[in-house]
Amino acid sequence: MALDTDDQLPEGISFKDAYAAVRAWYQANVDRLAAEGQRGPYPAAAKAYVESLPAPDDASESVMRNCLREVLCGELEFGYHDSDGKYKMAAYAHAAFDAVGKDPFAT
Repeated sequence: MALDTDDQLPEGISFKDAYAAVRAWYQANVDRLAAEGQRGPYPAAAKAYVESLPAPDDASESVMRNCLREVLCGELEFGYHDSDGKYKMAAYAHAAFDAVGKDPFAT
């Protein structure tokens, strides 16, 4: 999946801040999306994972990296094009990897 051509990326965002924004949005919305059922079983299946995400100050780089990867193509992809009112979840993930100069899918 890819961002729409007119989607903006948050400029100058740190990896940790991108993770914080993504974590906050998913934790605030996973129950609602699971209840709506319009996205199939994905939100309900991801609920335990979303709830287990540590606070940004407690999250390791590998936990943050994995979470942001899951937004791009994985367990959290159901929220790829959803926005927190500023940016789409995928925009945060892409910007985070751009900020550290890493390919999201490299090990």
